[in-house]
Formats: sequence, C-alpha cells, structure tokens
Amino acid sequence: MKYFEHALLKENSIEYREYQDKISEKVLKHNTLVVLPTGTGKTIIALLTSVKWLGKNMDAKIYFLAPTRPLVNQHFNLFRKYLRQDTLSLAVLTGVNKPNSRQLLWKNRIIFATPQLMYNDLVREYVNVKSNDLIILDEAHRAVGEHSYVKIIKLLDTRNIHPRILALTASPGGTDKTLTIMKNLKLKNIEIHTHEDPIISRYFHGYTVSPIFVTIDPVHKHMIKLLLSTLDNYIDRINSIIQKFGYKISKSRLSYTYLKGMKDEIIETHYSVVKDNELKIIKKLFYEIIYLERILTYLETYTYKTAKKLLDEIFGSDTKIKRRGLSLYYNRELREVYHLLSRALDKKVFNKKTEKLLEIIKKRDFTKALIFTSLKDNAVELYEIIKGRDHKVGILIGQTRGKGVIGMKQVQQLKTLDDFNKGVTRILIATHVGEEGLDISEVDLVIFFDNPISAIRRIQRMGRTGRRKKGRVLFLINKDTREEVKYYVSTKKYKKLISELKELKNILEEESSKKSLEDYISVNIGFENRDFGEGYIVYIDAREKSSIINILSTRGIPVKIENLDVGDFIVGDYIIERKTVHDLAKSIFDGRIFSQLKSLSNIGKGKLIFLIEGKKIDFLKYSTLKAFLGVVYTIIFDFNIPIYFSENEEETAELISYLYFKSVERKKKTERVRYEKKPRDIHEIQKHVLSGIPGIDNKLAERLLERFGSLKNIANATPTRLMEVKGVGNELAMRIYKVFNYIEKKS
Repeated sequence: MKYFEHALLKENSIEYREYQDKISEKVLKHNTLVVLPTGTGKTIIALLTSVKWLGKNMDAKIYFLAPTRPLVNQHFNLFRKYLRQDTLSLAVLTGVNKPNSRQLLWKNRIIFATPQLMYNDLVREYVNVKSNDLIILDEAHRAVGEHSYVKIIKLLDTRNIHPRILALTASPGGTDKTLTIMKNLKLKNIEIHTHEDPIISRYFHGYTVSPIFVTIDPVHKHMIKLLLSTLDNYIDRINSIIQKFGYKISKSRLSYTYLKGMKDEIIETHYSVVKDNELKIIKKLFYEIIYLERILTYLETYTYKTAKKLLDEIFGSDTKIKRRGLSLYYNRELREVYHLLSRALDKKVFNKKTEKLLEIIKKRDFTKALIFTSLKDNAVELYEIIKGRDHKVGILIGQTRGKGVIGMKQVQQLKTLDDFNKGVTRILIATHVGEEGLDISEVDLVIFFDNPISAIRRIQRMGRTGRRKKGRVLFLINKDTREEVKYYVSTKKYKKLISELKELKNILEEESSKKSLEDYISVNIGFENRDFGEGYIVYIDAREKSSIINILSTRGIPVKIENLDVGDFIVGDYIIERKTVHDLAKSIFDGRIFSQLKSLSNIGKGKLIFLIEGKKIDFLKYSTLKAFLGVVYTIIFDFNIPIYFSENEEETAELISYLYFKSVERKKKTERVRYEKKPRDIHEIQKHVLSGIPGIDNKLAERLLERFGSLKNIANATPTRLMEVKGVGNELAMRIYKVFNYIEKKS
C-alpha cells in the first residue's frame, strides 16, 4: 500500500489517494473551493495542503475554522494524529477560552477555532493574520449573507491582507449560490467531483436508495383529517378578512415562512387603515394557523408522543394558549385529536412509521445504522423506544439552548461519537448535528425518519454510507400525506442540484480556458481600506450590543469602543442616539424617554440625530400607534431633535458610514462629547478638567495626575515632558500645553 510522504507527516500514516494529492497542489497556487461528497477525505486534503504550505512558507500559520465546537475538536484531533508534533505547535480556541488566554493561544503555528471567535478577535486585534498564512474554511456552503466566514474575508481585505483560502463543502448549493460563495470568499479556483467521477469512484462502494411508503392506520388518518378540517376553517375565516387588502392564503403553500411573511406584510402595509380590533383578530388567527400547521406536520411526520407534546402546550395544566385568549383551547376537533393521541400512548401504541422502523432494525442485517430525524424531542423518543428493545443505541443531538430546552453538552456528544466509532453502540439516532462533517464511523444503513426538503441536507445524510462497503439508504414516508409530497419535492431538488454542480463544473472549465476564472466570477469585491489620519474615527458606546461595529469594521471604518457620556455613536460632529422599537416602547412605558430627551437637548454641542431602528409593526407588539406617533411628535417639535427611521442594523451602519465619509469630506474630526454630573471629590474634579481636552480619557487623565501630581504641574510642564506619559504623542502634548498656556489677544 502506498502512503503520503512528507517531513511533517508521521511515516506510513495516511493512505495515498491521487485526487487528494492533486487537489492540495492546486490550492498552493490559487484560493480554491473544494466540493467533494461526504466521506471522501476533505479534512485529509486540508492536512496535506497545510504541510505543503508550511514547507513552502517557513513563517506561515494555519487557521482551520469550523462552525461548531465538536467539528473544531475533531479537526484538531485528526491533525494531532497524523502530524509530527515535535516541530509544530497546535491549539484549539472556542468560546470557553477567556480573552487573556486566547491572545497567547493565537500565537501557535496551527490554530483550530470557530469563525465567530476568530472574527471577534480580529476586530479586537488579538490575532495577527498575514498574507502568507493559510485559512481553511470547513462547511463553506454557509459563507453567504453576514456569516462570520464572509465577514472575516471582508475584514482582512480592508486591511490589505490576502491569505491563501481553502474552502471545503459537500455541496455549496445551486450555481448562483456557488458563485456567490466564491465571490464572498475571494476564491479563484473550484474543484468539483462527484461519486461518479473515475478519480473518486474507485474509492467509493456506493449505496442503494429505497423509499418505504407506510400506510397509516384508520385512527391516525382520522386525526389528520380532523386537523385538516380545523385548519381549513381557520384559513377560510382569515381569508374573509384579508381579501379586502388583496391577500389570500393558499392552502397548498402552507409553511411558517409563507404565513409569517404574509402576516407581517399585511400589518406593515395596511396598519394605518386596519381597525384596532381587526388587527388583533388578524394577529391571533395567523398565530393559530401557524400553530395548527406545525401540529399537522408533527402528526404526519413524527411519533405520537412528539405530536402530543406540542398539543400539551394547548391542553396541558399550565397552558399559555388559554391565558393568551386563543380559541385553539376550545376547539372540539383539536381536543379530540389530543384525546386520541393520549389514548394511544396510554395503550403504548405506536404509529405505523415507528413500527416499520422497529421492524427494520429488528432484522439486525447491518453493521452500524444511522437514523436521522430533525427534531430533538423525536430523537429522544426514538432513542427511548429502541433502547427499550435491547438494542445498543446512542443519541446525538445539539447543545442546550435556553432554559427548558433539551440538549447535550459537548463532552456528551464526543462520548456518543466515540462509543459509536468503537462499536459500543451499533445504532445512532442523530439530528442535524450528525449531518455536517462529524467523524461518524462507517455505517452501512442510513434511515431518514423525516424528509428535509433541503438538497444539501439530503446529500450530507446519504454521504454517511457507502465508503468502505456498499450501503443502503431508506426513506420512511407516511403514504397519502403531505410528507409524501415533500419526498418527491426533495428528490427533484436533489437531482437538480447534482445536475447544476456538473453543469457548473463544465462551465467553469470552459470559461477558464478562455479567460481567468477570477474574471468570470467577479471576485473583486469589498470596501477600499481608507486611512484619513488621526481624528477621523467613529466612537461607539461600550454598552452597544448590535452588530453595527462588525459591519463598520468590515467597511474599513476605524471605530473605538468607549463608555460614552452621551449618545450611542459619535461620528464627526454628529451624535446619534439609537433606539430599537422595542427599547422605545419600554422607555415610553417606564417614562425614561422624556428624561433622556431632556439630557440630549441640554448638550448644546454637536448635531443630534434620534435614530429609531426597526419596523413599526414590531412596535405595535408592545404599544399602540397613538403612543408611537405621540413620542415622534414630542422628539421633533418639543425637543427639536431630527429623527431618522432605520429598517435594521445594516441600514443604521449605512447611515453611520455615510456620515463618516461626509465628516472626512468636511474635514470635521470626531471629538468626544461629555455630559455628566459634576464631581465633588477634588481628584475627580481634576480628572474631569483634564478629560475635557480632546484626546484625553479618564485613564490618561489618571496617568497624567499620577506623573505630575497636580494640574499646576501639568500646566507648567513642557511638551517634551508631557510626552513622557504613556499615551501622549506630540500632537496631544502640544494641545495640552496650549490649553493651559494660551492667552487670547484682545482686539
């Protein structure tokens, strides 16, 4: 058997595969997107690229990023397994590491981290990336919109840093999304290979795909019929109200996204003409329809217990539904469904799909089986059922998110994977956590308990089998339900995606022979890094928790985070007080808004802007339109403060960016504005006086007083002596000297 050979690799440790070698060589020349099926060794390609890159760039570093902590640890362990560690230092960084320790860990040669952490530490300047470094991005199909992968590349671009990029994914999506990812990550080359390609197929044993259509029993069918009837009635009721606004719910398009989008659009577009009582009815009906659609989906797809748990929220002893005054609690058909489910569970009766699953695994004609289901609750229920039948079974679900939400700690997840890989368990029930990248030992049976419409998720699930021997993929589908329709839709999307990937590969190969691939995908994006000199900066209050600081940083706008005495942002001579519609409603309710407005109006310096961020529809969740109009009137006419209405954080950042460049154009540098109670302590008064000088904050004022002892001594000090204090440069020293020694000439 042939093995990879390299000075940094352990001898005879990695079996040689030609495609891994060739792809890693191409990454050395260009930023590359590698699209390979699950199980074909994308992480090995990352490892090979890393050792080759370090061999050519002696002072380079490797940054391997993955979206979850288990994935980060998995990649770290693989590198540690195959590398000669006596010559390299490796480190793992996740959110559990405190900032002080992270600054030291970033100094290692090969670092494994989550993208959110790396982006935050880039903004804080804890990590120093160079253009001869290599950044590896796992699960790169996520690199769209404002994902941390995208923000990292943009931020580095503004700093004129262009490291080598290797992006890995089992499927990036369709043609348009793939090109967007390449553009976002500044990738010039793409390597697309499927199981059918000769260079891959020799290492892949394939799998059979079989849908199993389950005929549901009469009671189950009756429950679905009751729910459909109830849902139809609610839809007819709301359609009779919203038709006058030009809207009608299509019963064939029901989904949370579709329903919520229509509700928000109706309320936002027509709120001025909708009567208050009618608005409440519309909101309630939409909420109830969304809830009913969810119950129907659970009943058609998952176990009886999972469906009943959702209905417990309506008919349980401590129901929020009843307290909110919604009619679902009093619906007879829904209550009948609840009683039928309760009776089935009391008699320990399973639905036919669950019985079919038990029938399949009872045969034990597999070495290892992986059962996928999207819901944590359903995964737990299946685990308990299968465990109760003396099967060696494990469960892998996501981490706990919030109070009362079930989940697993990272240590538990890793223990579950280790048990499955070692054969302690033969069956693993997994949610989406088992779909992306995790090192799940070779399985010869994959079962879909539900059918995600996403083609990417389908590819990731199926890719778990067929690596070392031929595998089987089974889809469990309740016949004559909406689940059957979903199966056909997802199959169509899957085939379309595979076809698009092949077509994209051909297009890019053809285009690259005519001109550079970089020209074809228009890689050159991002904001120009502009340095306009000292003083042109945006001050942001340290209590500001929005993503605006990140957006500004990626645009190359210098920011400084401090505890501001007034406003949330100061740019040039503009002072911006930002309130989300939720904050505004709360401040009206508790009366804070009026004292805040009085404080703002007393500043007497700078151009004030009161920024209201969010949609009016969201304000109406907490207060009334009358209250909203009243406070807007007060701000504009009683306090003479202009208002800017911003749709979201992105638009707010756009406004700040515009004001920043306008300030540069007007040569108006940013100065801190103070508004605080006068201190009584002598030392505090001295600091207060000093911090009134532009460029001096409380910390620097403290250092000056510590060095010179008094304001008198500071006033008598020469600029040269002032510069002996840390943080005082030539320009600031001259400013301090002039403040204390300038004599205004009388005309």
